[in-house]
Parts: sequence; structure tokens; C-alpha cells
Amino acid sequence: MLKKYFREYQKKRDDFKKELGRFDGDIEHLKSNFFAGVKVYPPLGFDPWPKDARLLNRVRHLYKYCSLKRIPITCHGSTGGFVTVSRKQKKNFTAIAKWKEVLTHYPSLKLNVAHFPANGRRFGFLPPAEKDRLDAIIPLVQTYENVYVDFSYRATGDKYYSLLKKVIEKQPGDDKKKKLTERILFGSDFCVNLFSVNSYNEYLRIFSETSHLTEPQKHLFCSLNPERFLFS
Repeated sequence: MLKKYFREYQKKRDDFKKELGRFDGDIEHLKSNFFAGVKVYPPLGFDPWPKDARLLNRVRHLYKYCSLKRIPITCHGSTGGFVTVSRKQKKNFTAIAKWKEVLTHYPSLKLNVAHFPANGRRFGFLPPAEKDRLDAIIPLVQTYENVYVDFSYRATGDKYYSLLKKVIEKQPGDDKKKKLTERILFGSDFCVNLFSVNSYNEYLRIFSETSHLTEPQKHLFCSLNPERFLFS
């Protein structure tokens, strides 16, 4: 599958533009430059760093291939979402410590941890479990040059951006504030976000009109950072 979909992948935007609109409905006709990266979903059964040697060899192959070709990997970074494994497995598979182990072995891996946990929209504060995940993810962003986060689905209310602002400002020193700001990606998770907003237009409006982010930050999150993540 990796060879089929990424054999000719070179991170060039023009290569993807050539394939836009050309899908004819037959998945067998898909090839290189139809996909800009790989998505993995731990709550559906993907273990980022298994103990079983056979399974570990599989994910090692994935990480090695993606590291060499600079293919972005986005992982479902939440403990919720669509779940098909047991509670014990979910807790194990979704632990941020798993990705810390991955990055220890593949430090150049281009990784986006989706659903950045700064979600206190319903509560007015950050729940303890979310704070623990936040405290585990940020060191990965600060340590590894290709680790990003996105706020897909999380940003369904202006309270999220208020908390995100506090998370950024809490970073010790201007360098770390800058690094985190340059690793945050706008994400929609359309159409899942329709569980919490009336329309995608509303989701975009909340981002566009929030006073908690500066205009340069908005430009980074929705344009420059994604460009760097996808196309270097």
C-alpha cells in the first residue's frame, strides 16, 4: 500500500494539483499524490508501539518509510472518538507515552497529534485528563522538529481559543512560545464537528472572529503551518 500510494511522492504541491478531481470512484485507480499523508487511529485498534515483535516490525516499517520520504502522519490524538477496542486497550493505545517512544526511535518523523487538548468549552476550564495529555504533548512539540498539533473539532466555541491563548502564553520564554505557535494547525474534522456547531460556516466564523488570537497567529495556523507540515 505504501508503495502504491507513495512511490512517486515528493512533497510537491503541483503533483497533488494534477490529481485533483481525477478520482473516478474506483479505489483501485488511486495512486501516488492522491494522498498527502497517512492517518492512524488508536481507538480503532492501532497500537503506535506494540509489545508484540511481529506487530512492532509492522509499525517500524511504516515509520521508517514515512521518515525517509518525509510523509506526514496524523494520529487521532484523543481518547474519545470512534472506539472499537476495550477500555484497557484504548487507554494503552492512546497514551501519549507511546508516541514519545516512537519519536525516540524516529526523531525526524513528521507527526501531527490531532485534537489538541485545550477543550474547556463546556466547562470553562481544562479537565484534569485533558491537562495531563496537554502536559505530555507539548514537550514532544518542543523537543522534536517535526511534531505538530491541530485543533480539529476542538474549536467549536470561542472558549477554546481563550484556553489556547493561555496555553501559548504559559510557555516559558519567547522561543518556546514561538515554537508552539509555529506547530499548531487549523483543523475542521468536518463533518464530525457538526455534532457541536450548526454549520461548517459557523465553525469558520468562530475562528475568523475570535479576539483571542492575533491576525498573524490565524495566518500561521490556517496557512503557513499547514504548508510547512504538508510540503516542507
